[in-house]
Amino acid sequence: MSKRLLTQLMGVRRMSRRHILVGLCGLVSLLLIVGLQAVYTGSLPCVVAIWNGPPPNMANRLTNPFQLPAFRGQRSRVHDILTSIPPGSQLGVLKGLNNDENNYKYYTEAKLRQLTACMARGDCHSNAENVVIFAAYHCHLSVFKGYIGGEGVWCNGMIESLERQGYTVLLAKDDWRYVAHIYRQIPELVKAIIGDDSPGSRYGRPRDFFRSEARPDGFPTWKYFRFYYFSTPKGTVISSYWCASAEIEWRQVGMGNYRNNTYLGYALELPEETRTVPWSQRPNRAYILGKRVQYFYKWRAEPFIPAEFITRAYHDMRKEIPDFEFVGGFIDDRTPEEKEKLGEWKVPEGVRQLGKLNASEFDDAVANSKAMVGIGWPATSPSPYRAIARGVPFLNPHILGEHSTADKPETWMSVQHDSMRYEQPPHVYHVEARNYESFFTALRTAMTTPAEPYILPRLRRDAFDERMRNFVHRDWRSEAERILTNRKNGQESELGVDLGMFEL
Repeated sequence: MSKRLLTQLMGVRRMSRRHILVGLCGLVSLLLIVGLQAVYTGSLPCVVAIWNGPPPNMANRLTNPFQLPAFRGQRSRVHDILTSIPPGSQLGVLKGLNNDENNYKYYTEAKLRQLTACMARGDCHSNAENVVIFAAYHCHLSVFKGYIGGEGVWCNGMIESLERQGYTVLLAKDDWRYVAHIYRQIPELVKAIIGDDSPGSRYGRPRDFFRSEARPDGFPTWKYFRFYYFSTPKGTVISSYWCASAEIEWRQVGMGNYRNNTYLGYALELPEETRTVPWSQRPNRAYILGKRVQYFYKWRAEPFIPAEFITRAYHDMRKEIPDFEFVGGFIDDRTPEEKEKLGEWKVPEGVRQLGKLNASEFDDAVANSKAMVGIGWPATSPSPYRAIARGVPFLNPHILGEHSTADKPETWMSVQHDSMRYEQPPHVYHVEARNYESFFTALRTAMTTPAEPYILPRLRRDAFDERMRNFVHRDWRSEAERILTNRKNGQESELGVDLGMFEL
């Protein structure tokens, strides 16, 4: 063998070793990537997809660090550990074992890990990267402590609608430091923050964390919406339109004192889920709306329907319907000082006390009645809607003012349930406050006139879901920019009490 040929063969051997080493290094690297992918996403990558590149619909997505598409296979135990919500911090789990005052943080951080994981795998719901943060104390109470007042019903409804439609919901109590902490991590994903603005809060106020020259990493003013149940909005520095409300404004644009809130509201359960009782099977009774004994007395204000009217109507109704009765579930939660000063307060004669009721017990008690009677408080409660949905009409008292006309609801000075001013019998009977004849006539008619179950169109689930979608996807920044430009030019277009300049 010639010397030249020998030299060529030895070069081939050296080249082969080099190629082999490079190939082995590449194989090890590939196996390492596959291992990391399995730990990070809980599945193995598809080898064919690795060589062909990521699918087109993932081109603009944040996937895993190596841009490897996830295999839709079995998730690993690591994934389950990282993305699970700690016991006791799930929605609807009341305070107890493994559930302390930081449960909102445990819940939110688990939801963030879930969002990170699905973004890495590339299989998030199409709405998941739209984040809404709730920073209202009543939301915290309703989610973690079982609060079922109006604010709780409203907040639970919004959360349920958003999550059912695939949006990511984070909870922050009314802890604005925590809101700012979360926002700094995912600013582009947060579409809206709905929360309280309470002076004296130990967690500060939202304005303390707005974006400004001094705080460039704060959240934009236009992403914050004040949480306020009633249709009498307390807005933000931008406008009263930046106040999210559970009740719709009954005034029309152009009317005096029109209030421009953002109505989100809530939905009732679907008709097929609503337990109703046929009219003929119901006892001859009227349910009195109100959870406090105090509502019968001059506590914070005079009742619209005084206690003596209730007792008088009880006796008059029994002349026509011998087994008629009023029922209700009442508590006396006055302070010890109030009880000592004002003495013992009882439910009026003619009212059977059912005691404190939970949500399902309340619905059953109402469904087994032929009317629901409002006496002035609570104002604008969800309960009349729930009654009407069960075929139980609501007696809605109102006060006439100096310039009021009985047959023109828009002129009434005060109404227990404002948003029902324009509803008509047999679902709603309007009663003039402190007028016994008006009250008794409406009660007798309601007790003897069957009403079909009825859900107001705006309280249907599809209508509510559409409002929530429109809220999340609305171009609020452009709206705020228009308002700010006008304001800087001395042209004020907005309603509100604390209007001022703000940073975009």
